[in-house]
Amino acid sequence: APRRRTYPSMLTVLSLVIIVIGAVGYGVADDNLQLRSYAWGFAYLATMAIDMVLVKKVVTEVHLEPWGLVLYNNALALLCVPLGVIMQYGDTKLGGGQVDDGSIRDHLASIEVASPVLLSCVLAVAISFFGMNARKALSATTFTVLG
Repeated sequence: APRRRTYPSMLTVLSLVIIVIGAVGYGVADDNLQLRSYAWGFAYLATMAIDMVLVKKVVTEVHLEPWGLVLYNNALALLCVPLGVIMQYGDTKLGGGQVDDGSIRDHLASIEVASPVLLSCVLAVAISFFGMNARKALSATTFTVLG
């Protein structure tokens, strides 16, 4: 059954109209306006809308504990790592044999590199924990505005 909601107030509609006029004004004033350059902006808006609604649906329908949501989220993100490595390095460093694996291992094990990486991992898990639990507690719109 469709939800019965009130229509937006005139102030809300006026605010949206002002935003649209500002966006159109920016586009007119931009000397190098090319529609293909704005395609990335539209792609971002589309993926963000899909992301917010889809993740909200997942966190409400998949009954996991708070840490289960974090592990689920990070496991899904981990699936994208090989594609990212291939896109970043291509064939030059993966199969070409042009990089000394020992030097990379030694560099990554140094305290100057390991400390920020470890701190980054801890902060990423904390952000994931609070983010997933906020998504579970808040509506998709509220989380987007908060975000």
